[in-house]
Amino acid sequence: GATPAAPAEAAPPIGVLMRIVDDSLYMTTERVAAEWYMRKMQGGSTEYGSRCNPSKTKVSFECTSDGEQLSKCSSDSEGRVLLPWCGLLIDCNTLEVYADYQRFAGDYVRDSMTVSTDSVPGQRFRLKIIQSVRPKCRKILLDAQINSPYVIYINIYQILLVSAIKYHCYASELQRGPASNPEFFYAAILDVIDHLCHFIFSEVHDSVARKYHCSCPVAALEIKWLGLMAYIEVLQRKSSYYGRVLRGLRHEVRKPTYREAALLLGAVTRKHLHSDILENMLF
Repeated sequence: GATPAAPAEAAPPIGVLMRIVDDSLYMTTERVAAEWYMRKMQGGSTEYGSRCNPSKTKVSFECTSDGEQLSKCSSDSEGRVLLPWCGLLIDCNTLEVYADYQRFAGDYVRDSMTVSTDSVPGQRFRLKIIQSVRPKCRKILLDAQINSPYVIYINIYQILLVSAIKYHCYASELQRGPASNPEFFYAAILDVIDHLCHFIFSEVHDSVARKYHCSCPVAALEIKWLGLMAYIEVLQRKSSYYGRVLRGLRHEVRKPTYREAALLLGAVTRKHLHSDILENMLF
C-alpha cells in the first residue's frame, strides 16, 4: 500500500508574521521558532510554485539554509542591528523603527525628480517640497509606543534632511536661483517646516491614531529647530549658492527661542547617524 505521508512539522507558538505582497517578516524571541520559519520558507510551496530566495533573505543571527550562509544584518556605528523590510529599518534589539534610506545609496536624487517649467515655477517649487515630506510622516516612525523620543527625533530630522536635498535639486533647476531672490527661498524653507509640523500632528491625532492610542511627544518648536539644522547641514555643502539663505537660517536658529531645543536635540544631529543620507545620496 501507499506509504503514509509524514506528519507536518508543528509550528512553534511564539512569533509574529507580517507580509506585504511577497515581502514577509517573522519576529520572535525564540531561535527555535525563527529556524523553523526559515526551514519552511526555504523549502518553498509546491502548491503555489514559490520558494524563498536565500540571496534576498536577511536574518539577525547566524543561520544557514541548505548549507548556504544567509546574510546577517550588520551593526552600524551606534551598535544597532537594523533589519531592512519594506522601506523600514527595524532595530533587532529594541524593535524601534527607522525609515530606510540605504536603498538610495549611490543614486542621484535629481534623476528621480521632475522640475516644472510652467508659468509659475516658484509656486510649483514650494508645492513640490511640501509634498515631498508628507509620505514619510507615518505613525510607525512617530509613535512613542514603538519608538523612544530620541528615535522619533532622528526620524523627523532625516525626513527634513531628504527634504533639504530635494529642495536643492529643485532650486538648482530654476532660472532665478537663491542669489537673485534669497527672501523667496528662505521663506520656502520655513514654509515646508511649518507644513511638516502640521502633517506630523495630523498623522498622530487622526481616527486610526486615536483608536490605537498613538502618541508623539514632540513640540512644534523642536521640529522647527530640527528643520533649520537639517537645511543648514545640507545647504552649507553648496554654500556659494546659498550664501544669504544660510545667513538667514543661522540667524534664526541662534535665537533664544530655540535654546532649550538645541540643548535637548544636539545629539540627534550628529553626522555619523545620518551617513546613509549625507554621504550616500548624491545631489
